[in-house]
Amino acid sequence: MYIVMDNAAIHKTPNILRAFHEHGHTPLFLPPYSPMLNPIDECWAKIKQARKTPLAKSEIIAECIE
Repeated sequence: MYIVMDNAAIHKTPNILRAFHEHGHTPLFLPPYSPMLNPIDECWAKIKQARKTPLAKSEIIAECIE
């Protein structure tokens, strides 16, 4: 099984990498600065933007969750 992750330093610690390999998983790291390859980033961006407005629109949050 492949596990796709961004390049956050926490994802590359020896303990994390060892745990993946011990359980038969292969980590695949996305290139730096590639939100287009990680669709959840777009969702988080919408949620963050909605939270910045005085009243977050529930439709935007519901759309992101779907």
